[in-house]
Amino acid sequence: MSELHCEEEEDVLCLSRRALRSIPASVLHTTHLKSLYLEGNEISSLPERFFSRMSSLVWLDVRNNRLSGLPAAIGQHRCLKTLLLEGNPISALPPELGHVITLKALSLRKCPLVFPPQDVLDRGLPSILHYLRSSALTDGSEDFLILNTRSDRNMVRLIISCLYCHHVDSGVNYKQC
Repeated sequence: MSELHCEEEEDVLCLSRRALRSIPASVLHTTHLKSLYLEGNEISSLPERFFSRMSSLVWLDVRNNRLSGLPAAIGQHRCLKTLLLEGNPISALPPELGHVITLKALSLRKCPLVFPPQDVLDRGLPSILHYLRSSALTDGSEDFLILNTRSDRNMVRLIISCLYCHHVDSGVNYKQC
């Protein structure tokens, strides 16, 4: 897709290979975008509110930048289908990425990932998302730590079982259980 062609479409923006170090503020105010191409820049992070502001985004290409991570708010996104992260120094995917139920394609080549582990990555996107959802349940959750200290083991098992079912199977926030 040529740069000129991209810029002519209202819902597509191409800012690839422009030596950008950050995402321009004007882009964050273009909330109707469906496709955003930022490949080949020098972007080291995405703003914390990036995914909440870009709520219509379906395609995000941030290949070959300097991203070391993704904002946790990505888990709130409900439209993103394609996320291209190839060639970034990302070592860990956020557990919240597992909640992006619309995600159909994820490019992770040339990313030095240690989380999720390589065997999970080798099994493909459904396994990656499931692993991330499962890890989010026990990853530093205050509710989990509180439950873990209760003396009634049967009650704790029941509650944890309920949390797991709601969290993994229906996507319902486990605090509503």
